Amino acid sequence: MRKSSVRTLRQENNARERALSRESQREMTDVVVYLRGQDLSPLDQEEIRRDILEMVWEAEARGDHGPSGGAGLPDLLPEIVAAVPAGPAGCGWRRRWRSFCLRSAFCWAFGW
Repeated sequence: MRKSSVRTLRQENNARERALSRESQREMTDVVVYLRGQDLSPLDQEEIRRDILEMVWEAEARGDHGPSGGAGLPDLLPEIVAAVPAGPAGCGWRRRWRSFCLRSAFCWAFGW
């Protein structure tokens, strides 16, 4: 999917998140931080975020305090991420390359 589509989905997710309660917004911030740290494409991250936002919104509409009826989102996130099919070979090479470059620059700067 193109960058503009990911950007559009991100904007829609941001708008959905603003409609949630403060408590749910804080929980969704933790979700976003977790997703950004995973080896997922930006599109996968935003699609997962959209699905979780829908669950949280539905739970709030029912008067529940969580999408899973008691289990918190932090408990569900590893399972959700594990269910995402792996991308083609080499799918996380940019992140690994950036990490390598940053580590190398750090070591060079401090003489390690």
